[in-house]
Parts: sequence; structure tokens; C-alpha cells
Amino acid sequence: MNNINTFKYDYSVIILTYNSDFSKTKKTINSILKQTNVSYEIIIADDGSRCTNFEEIENYFHEIHFTNYKLLTASKNRGTVINLYNAVQQAEGQYVKDISPGDFLFDSNVLNKILKLSKNENAPVCFGRALHYLKNENSYETIDRKNPYFIKPYIQKSSKQIRHNYLVSRDPILGAALIFDTMKLLNYLQLIIGKAIYCEDSVLNLFAAKGEKISFYDDYFIFYETNVGISSVSNMSKWGKLIYEDNKKVFSYLLSEHDISYLEYLKSFSSYRKIRIILSIILDGRNTFFKRFQKTSDTVLSMSHEYLNLINEMTKDIQNV
Repeated sequence: MNNINTFKYDYSVIILTYNSDFSKTKKTINSILKQTNVSYEIIIADDGSRCTNFEEIENYFHEIHFTNYKLLTASKNRGTVINLYNAVQQAEGQYVKDISPGDFLFDSNVLNKILKLSKNENAPVCFGRALHYLKNENSYETIDRKNPYFIKPYIQKSSKQIRHNYLVSRDPILGAALIFDTMKLLNYLQLIIGKAIYCEDSVLNLFAAKGEKISFYDDYFIFYETNVGISSVSNMSKWGKLIYEDNKKVFSYLLSEHDISYLEYLKSFSSYRKIRIILSIILDGRNTFFKRFQKTSDTVLSMSHEYLNLINEMTKDIQNV
């Protein structure tokens, strides 16, 4: 880890893997390699997989003459939080973007645009919109979902409302759509180790509790593969319980360490969450601002399909060389 004044890169893009599909990892790497007007390194951090695919990954980097990478492995599976923490310790970028195999950066200049926003607004956290997608046998299906549901406070830069929405109303930001200041992320991750195991996104609760600025990039940042891994319908029961326990422990820590009331959050979690979702749907239907983003435009959908197919074809071409 470098001193804040001697970072080698703008970004450390960290791909977190665990028994991951190599073809998905390769496509994610391709979306990173397309980035322009920023400097970056790629860190692939594996959490004790049976097969890391590191030999294939290293051969691929060698073929395309890319050298700014690190491959990190663990002797056993310890969970996403420690895996991310270990990777951030090795980061030489001023900002961290963590990403999973199967997720793609939206366009070739998106890291540069978010970098400028983060620096201009002096924000240690920044996020953009995510376009969820499903990979079918021969095509992609895009789904426009909102995370968070209520985006207006972020557009209006209402720090008080953002804090309330995140910590009390529990309207979370999709972790895949975030970037972090490296040093601050490292410091806050240290505080949740031993409390959170799988939900690395719970670190954002500490950012919010401390009143750190969270900036919003009002455009698409990432293609997010939905209904796989933790987001999979078949895994919701298992992962839902694990994520709940992680968040519960982090909030218990906040209660003990900060003069902030989270009683509303701790009361009847499941019922409260259902009520919030129902209210968000009702309120969004009445609000013209939210109606504007209720559906993705045909232009954006067309661009998304084109870009996803381009990544797919790019991988095929390289395999045939």
C-alpha cells in the first residue's frame, strides 16, 4: 500500500473470484482493458478456490502484453470481506473498483468519468446506475432495476436524507456499482473484519454513519449479471440469512460505537423491508422524476446489447488466435 501522494495508478480494479468460470472472468477483464484515459492495475483475488484459473489468466495477460496485474490466492476460503481486504492492502491505485466475474464496465470511458466526478466532489465513495442482465443460451436480456430505489437525495446531494435512507430506511446501493477511495476503504474494512464475512457491501454502512460524502454518477456504470451467485433465486434463502447476519453484526458494532439510533432498522426486519419496497413502488408511480427512469430507453437497451455482444465476440476472437 502506497502513501496517498505516491499512488502508482488511478485505479486498482479488483476481480474477486471463488470457483469462478474462466470465460466470465476473461470477459470481465476485457471490459477493464477497454478503459481509456485512466491508469489502472488489475488485481485478481481468489478466495481459496479448488481451481484458480491463474495459469490461464497469466497466459492471457502475456498474450496481450499486459503487465499491470497481481494474482492473489488464499490457502482456504475465508469469505469475501477478508478476500477484498487482502487485495486492497496490495492496491497501488488511488481508487478501488471491485468487480465479480460476469459483470462488465458499461463503456470504454466510464472509469475516467467517475474518476473526474469523485475528484471534483472530493468524494471517497461514488456510484452509478447498474443495468442488470440475464445471459440466455444465445442472447442477453437486460433488466432495468433501481438500487437504491430512491435516487433523488443523491441527485440533490442531500447528505442528511442519504444518511437516513441508507441507515434507517435500509435502501442500499448495489455494491457492484461502487468505487471507493483506497485508504478509506482499507480503514473501514478493518473495522468490519470479524463481524461481516460475506457481505463486503456492509462497509458502506460505516461510510454513511461517519457522514462520508457519497456521490452519484447519473448514468450507467456497470452491467450486472443478475440471478447468479448471491443474487440467484435458488441461493436467496441461504445467502439471505448470511447477509442478514453480517449486516446485523455491523449494525450492532455501530450501535456500540456511535451515537446513532438504528432501532427502526432492528425492529421486525423482514416486515419493515416489505413495507419499504411496497411504499417505494407506490411513491415511484406518483413521482414524475422516478417515472422518467422507470424504463430504460430503447437507445440505451440497444447500446447495452451491442456492447455485451462485443465483449462476447472479442473473447471468441482471442480464443481463435
